[in-house]
Amino acid sequence: MLSRFANSAGELGLSFKPRRRNYRRPDMHDHLGPTGPKRLLALDGGGVRSAMSIAILEKIEGTLQRRHGNHDSFKLSDYFDLIGGTSTGAILAAALATNAVRASELRTLYEELTRDVFRRGGQFDEKRLGQALERIFGSKTLGGEMATGLAVVARRVDTDSTLVFHNNPEGPNYDDAPEKAALGYARYPVANVIRASTAYPGEFAPAQVKLARLPHLEEGLFVDAGFTPFNNPAFQLFLLATLNNRGFGWTKGEEQLLVTSVGTGSLCNELSPASNRRSSRAKQAQRGLNFMIDGAEHTGELLMQLLSEPAVPQETIQEFGDLRDARLTPEPQCTYQRYQAKLTAKTLSDEFGLGLSTRQLNRVRNMMDRDGFQIAYEIGQAVADTLVREDHFPAAFNLEPLTAARAIKPADKAQAKEPEAEAEEAPAETVKDMTTSRLAKLAESPALRRSPLPTGLPRR
Repeated sequence: MLSRFANSAGELGLSFKPRRRNYRRPDMHDHLGPTGPKRLLALDGGGVRSAMSIAILEKIEGTLQRRHGNHDSFKLSDYFDLIGGTSTGAILAAALATNAVRASELRTLYEELTRDVFRRGGQFDEKRLGQALERIFGSKTLGGEMATGLAVVARRVDTDSTLVFHNNPEGPNYDDAPEKAALGYARYPVANVIRASTAYPGEFAPAQVKLARLPHLEEGLFVDAGFTPFNNPAFQLFLLATLNNRGFGWTKGEEQLLVTSVGTGSLCNELSPASNRRSSRAKQAQRGLNFMIDGAEHTGELLMQLLSEPAVPQETIQEFGDLRDARLTPEPQCTYQRYQAKLTAKTLSDEFGLGLSTRQLNRVRNMMDRDGFQIAYEIGQAVADTLVREDHFPAAFNLEPLTAARAIKPADKAQAKEPEAEAEEAPAETVKDMTTSRLAKLAESPALRRSPLPTGLPRR
């Protein structure tokens, strides 16, 4: 059986050399403690267009996996110390941080969710969203076991405030506040917190999250945080991690803090006077909302670039131009890079070699059209191939390597005599060579048998 598998792998150009995990997998104290350097991942909201983020995350994960010995158990939750998101970006962030899924597993998870929640005609199904979140995250709470730090941006309407839920015991509001009869974040169900961040105004009723013990203070009302200045949550997460009164206490600096930001496509809402005159009041109101969201994104991006020196700066506000040599502080406060694309036919063609029809472009620009999932995913692949570079993740942020002494311990040698038991217990934690039984399991993996993704968008 193994010989047949080896032949098939060879025909596909695959190599299955025994690999060792060459890094120490951080625990939660490593991830959330103040000792650096630290790595932060911020994920935009964008409805169905979060498929674009998933493709970019797959590229990032592959790049970092090769950096760290190409071990098959590598996950983004190993590398990033805090993964945060807004709206649908919060769903992806929680799946990575709470369930410790690989980026390659996100595609199936999120595609199934969009099929359930986003109905044909651009309608939402609120009940199905709640069921999907319960199915994915179960009864887990922010104070429960997780793989790394998690932050979720939410907009609370009954107090007119923007909150960042998190799982850091040293952070604000984590513990109960008996004097206020308030529950701490540690008790909040992950599914409820995400539901609070994804309550799209006009489609979902405000999400009710239990916040206190007293009957008259039991619930807070939340709407989709995509309608705040923090749909791109990078700046908000930067503040959470570095402000003195936030409890994280992470050190700022170019070699101390890495911030990676992943977008879901910018609409670039250009409007001619003639088109505006022909538009209905409802259409004008929708455009006004889009202008507000894009403006907030540009402001957040402007601030992050002024605090850093991104390798590939983006033009956020035309009047300011290229911000390559502009900075608010004498020294960069972090290493920062954002991956984003303007969803216009010209940009997608000129910068990423994609030829989209008008119908395809309109479909992907509508974040509620579930049939735009595959288009958004393929745009994300093109963006990742063009923009994601290994030098965006400097060596200063590499995970701590395993020493030779730690790589082969007496316990490991004892386990090597029983390969079947080792494979069943914790293959992700081992650093010895891949056993025959483990290779056999890989041969049966559906992931290896899966056919390549269809390429529906023509490349120029």
